[in-house]
Amino acid sequence: MSHRFKKLLLDVLRVSVCGIAIWFVARGVSLDDRVVLADGEKTVTGVVTVRGHDVIVASAGGGTEALPLAEVAVDEHGAPRVTYGLGTSWRRSAKEFLLAAVALFSLVPVLSAARIRRLLRASGIEITHWAALKLTFAGNFLNFAAPLGSTAGDVFKAYYLAQYTDRKTEAMTTVFIDRIIGLGSLIVVVSLVTILSPSGSRLAPLRMYMLVLLSAGALGAIAYLSPWVRAWPVWPRVFSRVPMSDQLCRVDQTAMRLARRTRLLAGAIGMTLVLQVLAAGAFFMVAIALGL
Repeated sequence: MSHRFKKLLLDVLRVSVCGIAIWFVARGVSLDDRVVLADGEKTVTGVVTVRGHDVIVASAGGGTEALPLAEVAVDEHGAPRVTYGLGTSWRRSAKEFLLAAVALFSLVPVLSAARIRRLLRASGIEITHWAALKLTFAGNFLNFAAPLGSTAGDVFKAYYLAQYTDRKTEAMTTVFIDRIIGLGSLIVVVSLVTILSPSGSRLAPLRMYMLVLLSAGALGAIAYLSPWVRAWPVWPRVFSRVPMSDQLCRVDQTAMRLARRTRLLAGAIGMTLVLQVLAAGAFFMVAIALGL
């Protein structure tokens, strides 16, 4: 099999994966509005407008049907069960807020790429910012668009980096640590918001759960990094009996090397907090634009 034919097959595979992922996302999005009727849960599709005591449905064929509100099913709040499609949502949206959301969120992958590049450099692996940015976009696409789970992008990034460096274990460990930094920062922020929320808020019942989760994570990190715990003589005996102990030792060495770079970790955590604020701000702008 020639190199050119292999490249062609790989390109076809890439396009196929992207096409399947886009189809998977698009199948859950409807261009038309939908109204659920109270009689037998029948659904009517078209462009929906609520006027007074009627629900007006304009079908694709040009016909118009007026449905009394009494014939329309209601949700738990008593509102008509009308689901607006992509077309109506776009027409009713505030375009300036959507543009602001895109501008805010466009900075998120840039910061993510800079973070993984800094961590890789600390592990002795050099990649360009453009390569890190492409890797970040590909990872996000697999995490959020492909039906492969929220870790598919990280697996892809680890695999990709392992193909282009001799420090394969260090590359995969760095991707894993990058994931821990992002997830850990998010858990800390959510935990603090929950713990500091007013007693009457919906988050109040989650306080104890988040406090236990935050405490367990902090104790685990302290125990792993503690010189006293790591000096226990039992660890060499445990590692010697574990399969692939040499690789595990390299993973541990990479993690500890990064943990000792306090300025590097502080910068990575700071970048994570900034990109999380930007992402939350973008989502908030979208909510305002759609009138949610």
